[in-house]
Amino acid sequence: MSSYHADPFGSRPGWARATTQRFVSGDVWYPQRPGADRARDDTTYRARQLATGGARRLFADVHPNLSWNDGVLSIAEMISHDTVAAAGRGLLLVPSIFAYKPVPPLDPDEPPSLGYPSRGIATLWAPPPQPKPGALVDLLGRTRALLLQMLEEPLPTVELARRLKVTPGAVSQHLQVLHATGLLTRDRDRRQVLYRRTPIGDRLTTDATATKAKRTSQTMAGPEQRRPA
Repeated sequence: MSSYHADPFGSRPGWARATTQRFVSGDVWYPQRPGADRARDDTTYRARQLATGGARRLFADVHPNLSWNDGVLSIAEMISHDTVAAAGRGLLLVPSIFAYKPVPPLDPDEPPSLGYPSRGIATLWAPPPQPKPGALVDLLGRTRALLLQMLEEPLPTVELARRLKVTPGAVSQHLQVLHATGLLTRDRDRRQVLYRRTPIGDRLTTDATATKAKRTSQTMAGPEQRRPA
């Protein structure tokens, strides 16, 4: 069994403050998605457990091999039998989609840390929810949704207004909102400003378009599938 010794938690000592600061400052390294989402969700959950119930609640459901008692975090079923004093250094918690049990540092002299199975691993390979048809219009409004779909290539305000059959001033107001929210970029080309979708705008538009196309394809295929052989 391995143990971490810390001061009693009731008065929010250095161990608790250091742990909370590590949650807030983002010391945990997040891999690329989808594991990043699980690690982030787990860290948020642990921070809430710590804030509302202290260390006992924080470690209560991390893993059956973990136990917290009188300021000591113990790990059962370990090959080594080391005892490490946190001594104000805090404890870095590292949720992992690869760990199946608590993982302390290999060397007792290393800074205190604890790897453990992240919450939500069972949903790791679940497909992400698909946007509903018309969701982009519901989110942005019809005009802004059309502008975002049109700006796959750089276009000036005048051309956009011509295509939408509205005034350049009206288009400019919508473009300013889309640009302010990070969905469009703008670059000056001589006397005109060209707008174009950002990668975030591309993703938003592509997801909505793909969902609409899939729904249309299924609707068109319906009668064929019901037709007798």
